[in-house]
Amino acid sequence: MDTKKFYELQNNLKNQNIIFCYSGYVSERILAAIGETLKIKLAIEETEMSKTKKIFSIFVEGVQNVIRYSAETLGEENDDVSEVRYGVFTISKDPKGISVQCGNLIYKKDVDKMKDRVSKVEGKDKDQLKKLYKEKMMEGPEEGSKGASLGLIEMARRSGSPIEFAFEEINHEHTFFCIKSIV
Repeated sequence: MDTKKFYELQNNLKNQNIIFCYSGYVSERILAAIGETLKIKLAIEETEMSKTKKIFSIFVEGVQNVIRYSAETLGEENDDVSEVRYGVFTISKDPKGISVQCGNLIYKKDVDKMKDRVSKVEGKDKDQLKKLYKEKMMEGPEEGSKGASLGLIEMARRSGSPIEFAFEEINHEHTFFCIKSIV
């Protein structure tokens, strides 16, 4: 066991003001358990209720994005464990508020589709996001979507500042996709 490296990891997280970090396989059940822990942590810190709701909502949408779209899964499409996917999530203190960051591998073939989704929310103000949300509600889910196609819009609506997106090519098959939102 390399205790020193593990301790260095802990200090690195603390130095980045990360108050919560999860890296591993996640499912809806794990999301619910982590969500409860997050609510307790924010309550103990006496985070105002409206801010807690926004942080929680953004966190849930981010984790659901991982559960639905991460390229790293325990099973094949449509088996009992296909919705157990790998990702990383952090919640940290930021000079602007509380930061929620989620990341996971996606297939390179899906990058353009994800960039298109991202471009629809980037740079939009609250009114534009509200209008986009209503339009998406009327249209219904995108073809091939595993949700209502509202997650990124919902995250942007609840964020206190524009959400950030990044794509990092990892190899010929995968790209790492990351979302950061500050409340």
